[in-house]
Amino acid sequence: MKYVPKVLRRPIRLLRALPQLHFRIYRRGYTDTHGQPLPIAVRFLKTLRETSPHVLMFGDSVSLRVAHQDSDRRTLGHMVSAAMVPKQVQVTSFTSYTSYMHAAFIALANRLQARPEWVVLPYNLRCTSPQWDGCPVWQYTQENAVVQALITDPAPQPGAVAPVFLDNKVYDSVAFSSPLSAWRSVGPFRKLARNKPTDPTLGRERLRQLLVLHYGQPVTRQHRQIVFLCSAIREAASLGAQVLVYVTPINVDFMRELWGDELLSIVEHNCNVVRTAIEEAGLSDKVIFEDWSAALRADEFFHAQETTEHLAQQGRLRLASLIVETTRIGTAEAAQ
Repeated sequence: MKYVPKVLRRPIRLLRALPQLHFRIYRRGYTDTHGQPLPIAVRFLKTLRETSPHVLMFGDSVSLRVAHQDSDRRTLGHMVSAAMVPKQVQVTSFTSYTSYMHAAFIALANRLQARPEWVVLPYNLRCTSPQWDGCPVWQYTQENAVVQALITDPAPQPGAVAPVFLDNKVYDSVAFSSPLSAWRSVGPFRKLARNKPTDPTLGRERLRQLLVLHYGQPVTRQHRQIVFLCSAIREAASLGAQVLVYVTPINVDFMRELWGDELLSIVEHNCNVVRTAIEEAGLSDKVIFEDWSAALRADEFFHAQETTEHLAQQGRLRLASLIVETTRIGTAEAAQ
C-alpha cells in the first residue's frame, strides 16, 4: 500500500479482511487453524493413543460455555472430569455438534480399540429445530468426512476443513412448522431475533416466538437427528461400554410463564418420541435414558429468560452431579 493515500489504507485492510471476519463469525473455533488438521480430531487421536479414558463424554456448546457472571469458570466437561477423579474423562464437544458427529468419533474410538467404561451422550431438544438442524454452517459434513477417513486409516494427520459461509437466503428459506406459529420458515424468526424492542409487550412476544422456534416443532422418529442418536448408541454399545443418554435441561420455568402448558406439551411429545425411537430400535437394554429437560430452575441458566440451554455455574454443577451420580449407580448395578 505504498502509493495508497493514508486515509484509504484502513478501509482497504478492512475490506480484505471481510472473508476472514465472515469465517470467524460463522465458524468459531477454526479460524486460527484454517487449512491445518482438524483440531478436535487431533486432540481426540492424541488422547486415545496415549491413554485409555474411562469415560467418553460428548457434547455441544452446553458443555463449553460459561456465563460472564460465574465465579466458577469451569465448563460442564471440566466439572464432570473433576468429580470423577481418579477416572479419566475425555470430553469431545463443539458448538452445535449433534449425534451426527458424536457417532463418528465413537466409531473412531472403536477403530483405535478404546474400551471405556461409559459413553455419555446428550440429546439437545433444540437440535431438531430448523434454527439448528437447518443452519448451513452447522452441517459439519467436512468434519464428519475427516473423522470417517481416520476410521479407515487412523495413521495420518486429520484432514483440514474449508470455510463454510452463511447463505442468508438459503437459511431464511428453511421450512418450519409448529401449531403455535403461523410462520412457515426460519426467516421471520431470524428477523425477529435481530430486533430487540424496547416495548416490554413486544419484547415478551419476541421471546415467546424464539422459544417456539427452538422447541415448538413436533418431531417424528424418522427425524435425522434421532436416527443419528440411535447410530451413536449402537456405536457406543459396540465398545462394550455402558451408555448414558440424557436430554439436556431447558428453561421450562420460563416456557411455562410465557406459554402455559402449550409449548411444554410439545416438549414432552418430543422427549417421548426419542424414548420410543430408542426402544423400537432395540437399544433399551444398551442405554440408560434420562429425561432431564425439566431438571433445572430458571435461575440456573445464563439468565432467567434464557431461550436456549446454556447453563450458569449452579446449573452446570447440578447437571455434572446428575451425570456423575447416574454413572456411579449404573456401575454399581452392573457389578452386582
